[in-house]
Amino acid sequence: MEKKKFSGYLMALLCFIFIFINMGTLNSLGVFMPSLVKETGYTTAQISLMFTFAGVGAALTGMTITPHALKKIGEKNCMLCTVMLTACHLLIYSFTSQLAVLYLGALIAGIAIGIGLYAACSAIIGNWFIKNRLTVLSIISAGSGTGSAFINMFSGQSIVAIGYRSTYRILAIMVIAVGLVIYFLIKNKPEDIGQNALQDDVMAEMQGDKAEADGITIKEALKGPSFYMLFAAAVLGSVAWTGINMYLITLISSNYGMPVNVATRYDALLRICVVVFLLVGGRIVEKIGIRAYVLFVGICMSVGITIIVLTGSSLIGIPVLLAAVMIMISVGGSHGNANNQMLANNVFGRKDFRTIQAYLVSGGNTGIALSAILARPWIGDDGSTLGCFKLFLICTLVWLILVLMAIRMTPYKKNIK
Repeated sequence: MEKKKFSGYLMALLCFIFIFINMGTLNSLGVFMPSLVKETGYTTAQISLMFTFAGVGAALTGMTITPHALKKIGEKNCMLCTVMLTACHLLIYSFTSQLAVLYLGALIAGIAIGIGLYAACSAIIGNWFIKNRLTVLSIISAGSGTGSAFINMFSGQSIVAIGYRSTYRILAIMVIAVGLVIYFLIKNKPEDIGQNALQDDVMAEMQGDKAEADGITIKEALKGPSFYMLFAAAVLGSVAWTGINMYLITLISSNYGMPVNVATRYDALLRICVVVFLLVGGRIVEKIGIRAYVLFVGICMSVGITIIVLTGSSLIGIPVLLAAVMIMISVGGSHGNANNQMLANNVFGRKDFRTIQAYLVSGGNTGIALSAILARPWIGDDGSTLGCFKLFLICTLVWLILVLMAIRMTPYKKNIK
């Protein structure tokens, strides 16, 4: 009998594209903020609270609905919910100028993130890959940075040409079209089409459940401090990374006096570098260990933010240094959900990966909710967002300390370097 060709790599590609189009669109609010502030008459602080409502929706959904939805209706149906909710929130933004309705749209965006984005895609990759799981997870997570770079540049040009409302409508059509194609192609588990997960030679000799038995359960993880430290770190890391996503274009365009469509080029450089790092992030962890990886990420991001804080608006006069800062901060792109997934796999093992990574992702979504609230007092009276980066630096340093402590204190010690 002819052996069926392994379809896991196709599933990984579909997950990459899904995160590309959905997370890229959901991350684009920073590009639209100057237009929203200008045309609606609301302040930067008021508009940035949309991130808070999105984070609340994502965190609450991820901690209450998503773990059960993944089991009851399956990963691909959760992804379909994300597609419809993402398109819905874009259309809401395009038709209203009422602040309360904009907040409602942001809440819907958060639910879209929480119910079927990283958690669902990570669960699918977890089902298809035992061998090379970290590498594949980091690669699909790079879809977020790739999508953000592409969609932010597209949106910046489109806003100048046809306005932000029409741009939102175009993005909604793109999300639905791509999402429906993926829905009909993707499979939750290899067993659905008579295949097996990718395993190494040792695991291939075991039954599937035994191959995944290495590690500790969520109940065991909850008994020690490591889980709570990683959850808190996920919150703080997300505050820092969400804040950079939220205010970077505003910082470059408003504080530095650069046109929005030009500012998006620096933003795109940052996101492309995030993609490059994520493509090799899983392999780096496998080679040098989770401790060295975390230390590298934390130092790079801290140095990049420190340069922004110390140089102020004079940074715009040194394009090479500004580009270098974007590259350093991009390493911190793994503060996002890819980082949480790798930590879940390395610090607690494979046994309860789906559940543990879902809760850590919810911690990241909680950081999305808190970012605008915590950053608000740091915004200058003139609308300057430069002071916010001091907060992001503090969060990054505390994130680094908490993660290193959590790795050291975990009850699961195997393969921790």
